[in-house]
Amino acid sequence: MEIKAPLNLPEAWLARRSFSAFSASAFSASALSASVTILAITLSVLSVLSVLSVLCLLIFLSPSPAAAVGNLHLGPLRILPSLSATEFYDDNIFLAPDHEKDDFVTVISPGLRLVLPIMARHSFQVGYRADLYAYSDYQDENRQDQMADCLLHFDFPGGLEIKAGDKYTQAAEPRTHEYAGGKRFFVEDTAFAEVGYRFADVWKVQFNYEYIYHRYEDATWHYWSSYYNHAGSTTIYLRFLPKTSALAEFRLVDSTYPHVKYDLRDNKIYFLYGGLFWDPTAKLSGSLKGGYTWKKFEDHDVAKDYDADTWSVAADLLWRITDYTQLRLTAERLYQDYLMEANAYYRTTGGTLTLSQKILTKFTLTAKGYATRMEFPFRAYNPDRDERMRRRDTLWGVGGGLLYQIQDWLSAEIEYAFRKRDSNFSYFDYDENRLALRLNLAL
Repeated sequence: MEIKAPLNLPEAWLARRSFSAFSASAFSASALSASVTILAITLSVLSVLSVLSVLCLLIFLSPSPAAAVGNLHLGPLRILPSLSATEFYDDNIFLAPDHEKDDFVTVISPGLRLVLPIMARHSFQVGYRADLYAYSDYQDENRQDQMADCLLHFDFPGGLEIKAGDKYTQAAEPRTHEYAGGKRFFVEDTAFAEVGYRFADVWKVQFNYEYIYHRYEDATWHYWSSYYNHAGSTTIYLRFLPKTSALAEFRLVDSTYPHVKYDLRDNKIYFLYGGLFWDPTAKLSGSLKGGYTWKKFEDHDVAKDYDADTWSVAADLLWRITDYTQLRLTAERLYQDYLMEANAYYRTTGGTLTLSQKILTKFTLTAKGYATRMEFPFRAYNPDRDERMRRRDTLWGVGGGLLYQIQDWLSAEIEYAFRKRDSNFSYFDYDENRLALRLNLAL
């Protein structure tokens, strides 16, 4: 069966483009089907429980100590219901370069988390959250996103720590000018495991594994862009100061697009990092890693000229300047798979800086700025210049907000955000302003 790709692909790939029906062996269908069925049932049960959590909120809406966050228990089981209501105005809901459409959008987000301690040191938790979007004018864009997750955590004496869990998402990516076909409904299941062991409080070795299955409902997107990933990493830490460790890490991400015949999109990405890690209790906490990345395609006959490598960085740092002021920096440089146009991937380099200032005891003021450079390796036809050229995008934005903590269980926020994308292909340009008001309740 022939399925048209979202836009044009490199000629060498088009020459061999063919798609096959879903193969049972590709996904180990029976095991996957059982897993998704269990998670879907869990999601349905949790959606009912989340409604009950809202009733709990209504019952306990008072500033008494009994309504404090984390004070709902059923024996050892902690019950953490939440509810937020957001109203925002967006002046460019489809991220279009011109003829922008604006709208008011209401988002209601009920949630519930259950936490069960196990023998003091261990725990099991399960959570559910829904985001219900209601557009004022463009009601065809209404959607319901649902997420369910679980986590089992063991922290043994002697340095062994084990985490295992799963996250299931049933949602829709909103329609945009870039992806003009409408909302893209998908399901995603992420299973993960982490094992760490500390030696004499100096050395630590950590193994991580993650499996992601992402499936689109629409036929074109499903056959071209549904995928599954296997990702694994090994990290070694050496503590050389009380709260500072050196690290070395190797990571492999194996991406498979099972419906694209001849392995036209299947690829592996290799990461080799070195860096520093600071304990969460330190004034400066987080990690800073730098190294090299290689991207290799499986079909070497067609895609060997598109293999790539580059230097890479991954940073997530939090500086607690004072008890009231903190600064957060995140940065990354890596390859991202791309789902349309004449590019199977792009290279992204960017970072975000966020300043948070607590005012008295009830107010928190935040300011944020970010910038990202996106570089696409393949040439595509640019009607702006009537020639084939490589696409280059710059995405940047600024924003800020004010949080008022009315009670431990009740807060209100106002946020503003501006973002803009500049591309040498004008079709992808846009700018957007968004103003949001939010009320949060959590017990």
